[in-house]
Amino acid sequence: MRLESRTVLVPRARCSAEIEDRRLADCARTGDVDAFGELVHRYCGVIFCLIRRRVGDPAEAERRTIEVFCATWRELQHPEHAQRRFLGMLSRAVTVNLAQQRAQP
Repeated sequence: MRLESRTVLVPRARCSAEIEDRRLADCARTGDVDAFGELVHRYCGVIFCLIRRRVGDPAEAERRTIEVFCATWRELQHPEHAQRRFLGMLSRAVTVNLAQQRAQP
């Protein structure tokens, strides 16, 4: 049996968005608050909905969403994380935040 390699085509819009996210994250790494604000604007609704589904309370979800973006901002500032993708950092922050929720009595 022979497997053929296949080319996976990624929609141009998705590629453009990823490139734009990377550019904004690079600017945010240098302290550009406006660039980070644009990333927050792009993803805060999705993150809020994800967290709200897990915690139920909208006020708690809003608080945790803010915590997630604060954690992501701090992670962006670490030089050793320079090659990490913004969405990866954001996903990690959400996971850690939700794990902390489960650990609380």
